[in-house]
Amino acid sequence: MKVLIIASEFPFPANHGAKVDIWNRILAFKKLNVEVFLVTWHPEKSTPSKENVDCVLRQVASLATFPLSSTLNRIIKLISFPSQVAARMLKKADYKSLLTKATQFNPDAIFIDSIYGGETGLRLAKDLAVPFSLRLHNVEHNYMWGQLKLAKGIRSKMSLLAMNIHLKSFEYNLISKADAFFDISIEDLAFWEKQNFKNGYWLPPIIDDTMGNLVTDVNKLTKFYHIAFIGNLYAPNNVSGLLWFINDVLPLINEKIPGLRFAVVGSNPVTEIIKACNNSEFIDLFTNVPDTNEYIQKSNVLINPVRFSSGVNIKAINMLSLDNPVVSTIYGVKGLPKEISQVFFIGNSPKEFSNHILEILALKKTSDLEKRKEMRKLFQVTALEKLLPKMLEKNIK
Repeated sequence: MKVLIIASEFPFPANHGAKVDIWNRILAFKKLNVEVFLVTWHPEKSTPSKENVDCVLRQVASLATFPLSSTLNRIIKLISFPSQVAARMLKKADYKSLLTKATQFNPDAIFIDSIYGGETGLRLAKDLAVPFSLRLHNVEHNYMWGQLKLAKGIRSKMSLLAMNIHLKSFEYNLISKADAFFDISIEDLAFWEKQNFKNGYWLPPIIDDTMGNLVTDVNKLTKFYHIAFIGNLYAPNNVSGLLWFINDVLPLINEKIPGLRFAVVGSNPVTEIIKACNNSEFIDLFTNVPDTNEYIQKSNVLINPVRFSSGVNIKAINMLSLDNPVVSTIYGVKGLPKEISQVFFIGNSPKEFSNHILEILALKKTSDLEKRKEMRKLFQVTALEKLLPKMLEKNIK
C-alpha cells in the first residue's frame, strides 16, 4: 500500500502535540509496511536541518518540503481562505513539480493530516483520481475561536483572528468532500456525526512504545523535581493553564513542602511565562530542549493544568505511556475514553489539584499501573491498521 501524506508542518523533531501525533503515525505506517510520500511545510526562514531531514527520510520513501507563504501572500488570500490554509497553498511551479513526483509515486490514497494542508491535498486527490481521507485534530473552528478568546496582546489576537476567517466554512467543505475522516477525539467525532457527517471514525493517537521504559520507582521521592509541566509554552490554552497553576495552585503546595522544585519544560515561551518562572524561586524553566525524557525521569509528578481544550491533548497520551503519577484538569483528558480519568488524578479547583499532588508526594496515592497498561492498548499501531482499508474506499457522494 502506498499513501501520500499531506502534513501541515515538518514533523521532526516532534516537540509539540500535533507533531507528536503526525510523527508517531508515520512510524506506525512504516511498521505496517505502508510506503509513504510525505508532503509538508516549514517556516519561511527556518529550513529543516540536514540531520532532521535525514531522520525523516529513514522513515518515508519520498519527501517534499515547502516554505510557508509570506505574510503578504496570506493577507491577499484572506478574501477566500483562512490564513493558515493560505500559507500552505503552493505556487504554480511548485505544484506542477509536486504533481509530477506524486504521479511517479502512484499512491493508492491521500491522507491529509490536519485541515491546513487541505487545499493542496484536494488538488492532488482530484488530479491523481485517488481517494482522500482527512485527519482531524480538533473541531478547528471552535478550537481557534477559543484560543482567540484566551490570547493576550494585539499581535497574538490579530494572528488568531486571521486564522479564524473562513475557517468554519473551509473545515465543513473539506470534510464534506473527504472519502473518510479520522478524528482524534471521541467527543469531536460525535459532534460531526450530529452535523450529519457519517463517514467518520475514531483514530486515537499512537503511543511511542519507547517512552514506557523511561521511568522506574516513580513512587519514591528520589527525583530532583517534585513536579513537572512539559508542553509548548505559547499556545493560549497552555499559557493560561500554566499561569493558573503557578499563581493559584503552586502556593498551596509550597505551604506544605519546603524546598519545592517545579520544572517547566517547553518550546518558545511567551513573555508572561518567562516572567512568572523568573519571579519564583521554586521554578526552573527549560526551553526548546532537544529531548524532554531526562526531565521526565527527574520528576515525581507530571501535571496538565490546561483550562480549555479541543480534540485531544497529546500531553495526556504521552503521560499515559509513562508510569509517573499524573494530575490533570478535566480538560486535559477531553475527547479520550472515560477510563482515562480513572488512571489520572483529576482536579479542577486549586484545592483539588494541589491536594492530589500533596497526597502523591506523601505516598498516600499511587498510580494504578496495571490499569494504565491496559489503557495503553487502545493507542497501539493496531488502531491504525484496522482503519487502513477505509483509506482506500472511494465514497460515492
